Amino acid sequence: MARAAALGQPALALTDHDDLGGAVRFAQAAREQGVGGIVGVELSVGMHHLVLLAESAAGYANLATLVTRARMDRPRGEPSVPLELVARHAAGVVALTGGPLGEVPALLAAGDAAGARRAAFALRDIFGDRLYVECWNHGLAEERRLVAALVPLARALGRPWVVTNDVRYAAPAGRPVHDLLTALRHNLPLDRLGTRLRPNGEWYLKSAAQMRRRWRHAPEGVRATREVAELLKKRGANVNALAKDGRSPMDMPPAPVPRLPP
Repeated sequence: MARAAALGQPALALTDHDDLGGAVRFAQAAREQGVGGIVGVELSVGMHHLVLLAESAAGYANLATLVTRARMDRPRGEPSVPLELVARHAAGVVALTGGPLGEVPALLAAGDAAGARRAAFALRDIFGDRLYVECWNHGLAEERRLVAALVPLARALGRPWVVTNDVRYAAPAGRPVHDLLTALRHNLPLDRLGTRLRPNGEWYLKSAAQMRRRWRHAPEGVRATREVAELLKKRGANVNALAKDGRSPMDMPPAPVPRLPP
């Protein structure tokens, strides 16, 4: 968060995989550094990922419910929820179509443009004007090919496309440590990790100016991203409440917990 403040980033989102465990510390750090903190999650929905961001206390409660259900309704280590459950807990939640493991881009990568279109319209039916098509540029040819298909799809949906930066370490110098931690997690030497390692050193936190330069050929994506961030910052009372005392946002009761089977 200190790095985001030093770079002049106005906002930063936390989207851990199937987890909200870092939300309180993230919100506290955002408040201390004067950066707009946006709490979210990269949720496993079936076999794919979906990025969800809380825009209100009700949205945070829905994220907490979805994460709880993803972990309690599935075998240990395999969290996931069906899209139907997401639809029932979509109030107060902004959705991005996700990175390459999202259903829409994954179908495009597999050559199934019709399936990607159906999946995108299904998400629009659930989230309406709270859905955004996610695009990225970490210097990979496969990403550029996907973005070339995602932008026209966003226009067909009548929804804006936004740009994200998948941050795995704060600064470029953090890459070796990240690679070593990956090796420890998989209990393998570095030379046997293969595609488990990121393919280049682009997965660090970039400044707003760097992002504008990277997307100078398509500035509408950066503008839309800024608008979404500003909107979520204005509505982000949930982050302020988390930062104050570590309780659930706006003193709301805990999210409902599903009953365990006997």
